[in-house]
Amino acid sequence: IICPDEFKTLEASGGYFYSWSGPGVQMPYNDSVLVVTGPGTYCVIVTDSSTNGCIGSAMSCATLTSPPIPVVSASASLLCPDDSVMVTASGGVYYDWYGPSGLLSDSGSVIYGNEGGFYYAYAHDTSGCTLVSNPVEIQQYSTPSSQNPPLFS
Repeated sequence: IICPDEFKTLEASGGYFYSWSGPGVQMPYNDSVLVVTGPGTYCVIVTDSSTNGCIGSAMSCATLTSPPIPVVSASASLLCPDDSVMVTASGGVYYDWYGPSGLLSDSGSVIYGNEGGFYYAYAHDTSGCTLVSNPVEIQQYSTPSSQNPPLFS
């Protein structure tokens, strides 16, 4: 797995010529080390010659994947007075939650929003990646008011 804004170093050995391929690799690339910054399948062909004049080649590939994007959902989109809405996250081991007032103290996969606004989380996964989720909006119910109250007689 390769996290966003991270790089990985791939290294080959045992040859005198290295031919790499993969997303973003500029050809020709003849080095035993390749630094990659995104997911994809990266392959190298290693060529060497023996003392008897023969030339041999071997190919090896490595696939780097992106971690899953965390998802946040709310049990309701409307927050009634004196109530809360359950907000759930998936895709991480623990979370840094943010709400309308900033950072929240909870780190589990479920929080309860008690004010209107946007909620989202930074999910920390088992591979060490930190990814931001989608935001969900919870709207605060506002009690209807009348400028001209009805007259009763």
